[in-house]
Amino acid sequence: MLARWVLTIAGPALGLSGVVAAAGAAEGVGCTAPVAVANACDASCRCGPQWNATVDYLHWWVDDAPTPTLLTTSPVGTPQPTAGVLGQSTTSPLYGGAASDTPSGSGVRFDLERRLSGGVSLGGEFFWLGADDGLRASSDGDPGLMRPFFNTDPSVLAPDAELIAFDDPDTGDVLDGAAAIDARLDAWSAALACRWNLLDHCSPRHAGRLTGSIGYRYFRLDESLDVATRSVVTATGGLVAQGTTFDVRDSLDATNDFHGLELGVASQERYGPWSLRVIGKLAIGGVRNETRLAGSTVTTVPSVAPFAESGGLLAQPTNSGSASDNRFALLPELRLDLSRRLGPSTQVRVGYTLLYLTDAVRAGALVDPAVDGRFLDPGPAPGDADSPARRVSDSTVWLQGINVGLVRLY
Repeated sequence: MLARWVLTIAGPALGLSGVVAAAGAAEGVGCTAPVAVANACDASCRCGPQWNATVDYLHWWVDDAPTPTLLTTSPVGTPQPTAGVLGQSTTSPLYGGAASDTPSGSGVRFDLERRLSGGVSLGGEFFWLGADDGLRASSDGDPGLMRPFFNTDPSVLAPDAELIAFDDPDTGDVLDGAAAIDARLDAWSAALACRWNLLDHCSPRHAGRLTGSIGYRYFRLDESLDVATRSVVTATGGLVAQGTTFDVRDSLDATNDFHGLELGVASQERYGPWSLRVIGKLAIGGVRNETRLAGSTVTTVPSVAPFAESGGLLAQPTNSGSASDNRFALLPELRLDLSRRLGPSTQVRVGYTLLYLTDAVRAGALVDPAVDGRFLDPGPAPGDADSPARRVSDSTVWLQGINVGLVRLY
């Protein structure tokens, strides 16, 4: 009955081969040899390509990590007790906190699909994305550069700041300095899936398909936050010799490794040379979170060998080291792709992707702005200090952006 209906609609002007060719055009593929079947959708599937390969350029934005203010400035003439201290009217944030922007980065994505019989196919995907953020600043003290923190020294218990570059309003030059903040994010993902047709519909000018998928998904998110400062003593006649340098570094790293079972559904509609595809997927599994914190201070006095000690500003003996944890997590994904056929085996496409990972750790969230100021004084570390503390709070992270790519059919 179905065969009779298709042939009747096609009429003698098209014939059986005309039905097959029209269906192939609607599917965006070419038929080298007509197949003697009556259903146009079956014909397009049987004479369609066996391989589908895609490469996409990615430009995505990444959810900004909850990073406290890491660098501030104050105008020349600000008294030392309030210079760079958060909450003061003369203090302006330079990085972190309200001064943070949503970082963006570029990457590449590869898709490969092999069509099997019975409407079943096997597919694989890999993508990489890298995003950088940071700041470089230097000053001779006008204006000043400072690193703010909350001083938990029992004798202080108030907002404070470590001076990097500063001119005292009464005595003049105190410190010249520079700061470098580097934030780096790398994301990798690989997936293997089995896909099968759930529903087909087509006509000479329009074809559509609904597919389901099940497979394995791996996703890795690496983040690093590095803060390095150098201060040079320019004051004369003080307790510290002129020309003495202080190199302070804090390094914070967070890694998230996700493995899970991925379920998906995709809908593709074709209108002549145009094609619109919508994909929704959900991966269910576990994520391993790893964190690392380290700090160092190197003091160099003129004509004296450099002296290195552990502990910077934000990474001290109370929170330095490595830790790991395993958690249940979800990784949903939404993709939209609009394609235009250029020939029998070539398409170009533009699209949008949203990826969301639950229960992730972020490098910026490892920062504890509360620091016992006694760590910054010469001499042994205070034995009763408990800050900065190790902070491993889980959060979520999203990645979203556009893709532009080329599709080849074989």
